[in-house]
Amino acid sequence: MTPHFTFDDGNPSDIWAAEQLARFNLKGIFFLNRHPDSAYQVESLLKLGMIVGNHTENHLRIAGASAQQIVDDVLPWNEQLKAWGASGEYFSYPFSSGRHSLIDNTFKYIYRGTVKPQSFEGELARITVTNKTPEEVKGYLLPLQLHGIETGNWTDISRPFFLELCELESKKMYAPA
Repeated sequence: MTPHFTFDDGNPSDIWAAEQLARFNLKGIFFLNRHPDSAYQVESLLKLGMIVGNHTENHLRIAGASAQQIVDDVLPWNEQLKAWGASGEYFSYPFSSGRHSLIDNTFKYIYRGTVKPQSFEGELARITVTNKTPEEVKGYLLPLQLHGIETGNWTDISRPFFLELCELESKKMYAPA
């Protein structure tokens, strides 16, 4: 399944975003780090028909990390996500950094953010929406990568912008070929 949107970091706005995606009959992948509400967030996202993926337990920058740090931050967290119902097949590189064979050999779907359409060998690209307008991302067939929606971080977008993106994506789905 190719998602319409991907979200990183497990922001408080993820459940609201998933509710909107479901309303528009769209799909998203939510790549999570551990936080106090992780179990509730995973359960809620899965009930809404979304996919939950691994973004490392502590948002580890893979580039420059030791092999043991990667093992410790990726594998136990993936097992916990699976225990909560996630498939354990999806991974998103924090900071789109680095590459590691452990990740290549553990995950079926590996995502990396990009600011322009391109592909990465063995990985799936997605277009980063931060600092773009709906018109700038209108024609992209790649998933749109988001972080939070109005949570106060610089990577956030507004709720009206997100709803506009949902509307644009839903029209692409039903447009005649």
